[in-house]
Amino acid sequence: DDLRLSVPAVSLGVVYRFQFVARLVQICGLARATDLLLAMPELDAETASRWGLVTEVVPAALLDDRVQAIAEMLAAAPRPAVQGTKASLNLLERRAIAGEDLLQAQQLRTAAAASPERREAVTRRKQSMSRGPRPEEK
Repeated sequence: DDLRLSVPAVSLGVVYRFQFVARLVQICGLARATDLLLAMPELDAETASRWGLVTEVVPAALLDDRVQAIAEMLAAAPRPAVQGTKASLNLLERRAIAGEDLLQAQQLRTAAAASPERREAVTRRKQSMSRGPRPEEK
């Protein structure tokens, strides 16, 4: 319940993989995905849940117990059923994206990764992180 979620990739000069962006749009819609990727807000647990980015919110004190319960439930289920279900979900997601879209998206990612602006953004980020936490974070 104390989750803080942000996607600061643009500020670092990064273009996410097309599949990630497509999945994000599928999960929370074009407007929210655009906001998350370009405006880079920091979301709390309630907002992330409303947007469909998390499937469940539990109090931080109960998180380990909840993760353990899910792990035990999956471990108790027949392995072929779990594997087959995961494979089916992955296949459905992959088939929704055309090959030409993937190629174009990869070209855009490569260009962004090689840009001087990205190098500058990463350098600024490293410098700000090496200064330690901001006074309001202490």
